[in-house]
Amino acid sequence: YKKRRDVMIATMEREFPPEAKFTHPNGGLFTWVELPGDIDTAELLKESSTDPEVGVAFVAGAGFFVGGSGVGRNCMRMSFGNNSPEKIREGVMKLGKLIEKKLAQQSK
Repeated sequence: YKKRRDVMIATMEREFPPEAKFTHPNGGLFTWVELPGDIDTAELLKESSTDPEVGVAFVAGAGFFVGGSGVGRNCMRMSFGNNSPEKIREGVMKLGKLIEKKLAQQSK
């Protein structure tokens, strides 16, 4: 899993906005991501998983917090355990483009 993790992190460093924050896990199969701006990852998930040009799934972050306070709304958990390094690279690149598009729409 180390190679898959390294591919995911390296691709996120290149393709995600520079303001995005993510963990560099020493174990496990996931990384935690905090996106900049006012991106709602539940809405982002709907689009990214149903758009045939993207086709990327992740777990929206708000469900990891108690009380429905909106905390974690801009966060997501991404898995590197299930796909090949090539698929991880492709998926992160597509997701990065979608995130950039969402941020551009917010700044209008």
